[in-house]
Amino acid sequence: MAFFPSLNNQESVAKDTTEVRTEFATLQCLVILLNLSSLLTLPLLPRQKKDTRELVAKGERSAAWGKFVIISVTTFLVYSTFTTFVTVRYHETHGCLKILGGGGCDDDESSIPALCLVSFIFIYCYGTNFYLSYWPILKGDKSFSWSMFI
Repeated sequence: MAFFPSLNNQESVAKDTTEVRTEFATLQCLVILLNLSSLLTLPLLPRQKKDTRELVAKGERSAAWGKFVIISVTTFLVYSTFTTFVTVRYHETHGCLKILGGGGCDDDESSIPALCLVSFIFIYCYGTNFYLSYWPILKGDKSFSWSMFI
């Protein structure tokens, strides 16, 4: 909630000011847009049982993509566990840090680390999807079809 400081405490939410309503509406719009953008990942999924069996029959394997997935899952799991542990156990001293989702420990705390983290996650999620689904279309290796999304 570092990006929406008015929503960080119950007192400001209870005041129900225009600023709180605007930030809440913005947050809801962002959540809806992110949920809708997940539809862009549909081309990554196999169509039916037949397509899945063809993928297994080809026996294609990629050690690089396997390592990428394992490292990604491990990194996200360690970060989420660390963040949860620190914000619960050391809430008074570290729970206010913006990088951990707090409002900031003091007024001059920079939002840059939190913005960098969010930017990295967006680039990771959307970049991987773009590289696997849409880059072959732009290169001409595959052709675009609306049936990719069905």
